[in-house]
Amino acid sequence: MDELEKQVRDELAAIVDVLEDILGRRSRWNGVVELSDDGSSFGKALWSGRIVINRRLARTDLRWRTEIHEALHLLSEGITPQSYLNFQGWEEGAVEQLQRLLRPSVLKSLGVGVAEAVFVAEEVTHEYNRFIAAYETLRKQLNEAEMLFYLNLLATPLSERPAAVIQAGRQLPPDQFRAFQRAFGLAFSSLRGD
Repeated sequence: MDELEKQVRDELAAIVDVLEDILGRRSRWNGVVELSDDGSSFGKALWSGRIVINRRLARTDLRWRTEIHEALHLLSEGITPQSYLNFQGWEEGAVEQLQRLLRPSVLKSLGVGVAEAVFVAEEVTHEYNRFIAAYETLRKQLNEAEMLFYLNLLATPLSERPAAVIQAGRQLPPDQFRAFQRAFGLAFSSLRGD
């Protein structure tokens, strides 16, 4: 294990500890990190419990957002290869937005001082923004607090998230629920990645 790989492993271990405390459950991360020279992604959480981080990214401050994102995947409930295939946006949107919401407190807990502007510049054009936008339309109609909405999503098995969101919508008055159903139809298509 080279020095950079050890650094990333230690950072991930610290991040996982903080996230486990926040979420109140155990991560499926097996403690193994792999640095990759594959430029097609910044990181991946593998079904085996291993986390892969792009080696070039690992040398920048942007690694923190990717490390938190990938760690959250391994704290996500009920995620399987099949559910991920069917509900990719439902997973990536929830994880990405939760990464953005939790990052300041996670980094503060770790004593890491990186200007938020570094991350925001990367996130303005992020590929998962369309998933987050779909979620935000639904969350605002449900009038749910942002952090609680995304924490609840992550705690709900992936294949059950659409039904859980619809069930929350059923609590709205009938006229608002009809509007919510229309918004849900559009959001569902976006969150499936259609």
